[in-house]
Amino acid sequence: MPSIDAALKTYEILAALHTLPDQAALTTAEAALFLRLSPKSLERMRVDGSGPLYVQSGARGARGGNQKCLYLKSSLLAWQQANQVSNAMDAAVRKGQAFKTIFDLVADAPFYLDANGRVVGAAEDTSLSVVIERLGSDVWSLLWLPVVEAAGREWADLAAHQNLARELQSVLAVAERKIAAALEASGIGSAIVGRH
Repeated sequence: MPSIDAALKTYEILAALHTLPDQAALTTAEAALFLRLSPKSLERMRVDGSGPLYVQSGARGARGGNQKCLYLKSSLLAWQQANQVSNAMDAAVRKGQAFKTIFDLVADAPFYLDANGRVVGAAEDTSLSVVIERLGSDVWSLLWLPVVEAAGREWADLAAHQNLARELQSVLAVAERKIAAALEASGIGSAIVGRH
């Protein structure tokens, strides 16, 4: 668990980044810190187009995809503003669903645990004021684990546990339908049914 000193240093860096003029250009690492994301998340967002606007150098026809990417602070602020939600339901509606593929179920995510080791909820769903309150506390711990493993643990909040379980079941149901359709289309489904 990060120390209070490390957390305070992060907040000092964030404060410094926020004092920069809106047209300041930030590197991927700086932009990730500004947005409280990982650099890999920003790289993934560049590929799928879900992240903030960025500037990439390189003349027309330049070869290779490794030209330096920079983010204007104003673009980061605009992206944050466009992704604001007022509650968990708004967030779920905006995203479509929390988990889109079966691979999301095995990806590590941060979860808070209480003093008894029960899952309290996803860290990403925790307000900043609560995160600050929990820093350095002996009562709370932060654990990264696959979402499906988190669902298999004991939870302190039954409703939050049930919501996560429903989302997981929805993704699994979609995957099961896709597998069944693929089997049927390939003729394997009828061969398997014929054996029973």
